[in-house]
Amino acid sequence: MTRRVIPFSSALLSVAALVLAGCEQHAPKATRGAPEYLHEALSGDVPAQKNLIECYGSHDACGGLYPFDPALSCAWRGVRLASQAPDLTLVDEAAFTNACAQGDATFQQRLRLAQEDLTRRIYRTAAPIHSAAGPAVERLYPSIEAVRGRMNSVLAKAHAAPLPAFGASLGSQDSGRRIWKTCSPTVCLEGIAPGWGGGLHSYRATVISATKPGHDRELAADLVGAGLEAPAIAADLLTPVMFSPPRSFPAAGVCWSAGTLATGQPFAGATPGPC
Repeated sequence: MTRRVIPFSSALLSVAALVLAGCEQHAPKATRGAPEYLHEALSGDVPAQKNLIECYGSHDACGGLYPFDPALSCAWRGVRLASQAPDLTLVDEAAFTNACAQGDATFQQRLRLAQEDLTRRIYRTAAPIHSAAGPAVERLYPSIEAVRGRMNSVLAKAHAAPLPAFGASLGSQDSGRRIWKTCSPTVCLEGIAPGWGGGLHSYRATVISATKPGHDRELAADLVGAGLEAPAIAADLLTPVMFSPPRSFPAAGVCWSAGTLATGQPFAGATPGPC
């Protein structure tokens, strides 16, 4: 029997062709052939979307791979604000306003059209009607992710388990806000963020199990103060009149609150002032 020997180079080319064919077969139609960042961004990857803001917003940010297009850069800023990512802050919204409120009618129309198109392609929903020059709604400045990180620093000092990363957010009844929640064995953090934009409408820490007997209210106060980098507010939250019944007071433009659930678990929270 005579064996046919396939030359190494021919075999290698055949394997490569099969690999490429397989890759092409599994590539999403909407992003097939797109450069790396664009492929990932159109698939909903938020870091890639942030990269595209810089790529289109500068002549040389990405080595010339993307054309300089400020209107498209602004459109991606709007897409980012529609991502409902847990790390959105008012800084992101201010950057959108500062970078995108200028420009002529052509610039603004291209921005709106591209933002609408990209939002529909990525999130399967219409882009909210927001002008880059529109007034900002009063909100607390940090992201819910930043609040979680600051609370975890307090929990670490108390030798308590950290709050785990957030899962998917939930829509509120009016569909204009997103509800975030995460719980450790010690505490639950809940926050309400806008459906579009950054910052927070409110957040609250509820202590499930005190790290030290009788220190559950103290922990709740420390956690909510840490969320806005205002640890001194904990002393005011721990005055005898707070917690039961629930009460609130204004300080530094924030409405701070504290109370006890019907199940006996203490909580403390913050919303934009006034109370």
